[in-house]
Amino acid sequence: MLYELRIYHVNPGKMQALHERFRDHVIDLFSKHGMKITHYWEAIHELNNRLYYVEHDNMESRNLNYERFRNDPEWIEVKRISEMYGPLLNNQESIFMKNAAFSRTNKTGQ
Repeated sequence: MLYELRIYHVNPGKMQALHERFRDHVIDLFSKHGMKITHYWEAIHELNNRLYYVEHDNMESRNLNYERFRNDPEWIEVKRISEMYGPLLNNQESIFMKNAAFSRTNKTGQ
């Protein structure tokens, strides 16, 4: 299993619009394209940061799922409308992780 921690650096004044975009569209679109997201966070000290992690089978499936998501006509329209008054994000970064061999959730020991 590959875990991707995605960190969004949200432009000032755009957090509510990002919340609405996720709530009303993105969560369903991610599911449609095989992306499992189980946790969302907001940084306590960085008011304009939002974090979530996505579970992928491997890097290849991750790349394929995101390619389908980014090319989905529904996403293209949602993004266009939600960014009519400027982009919601200043920057996005990803950190890729796997279970450590001693992790209780690691059933294979690898």
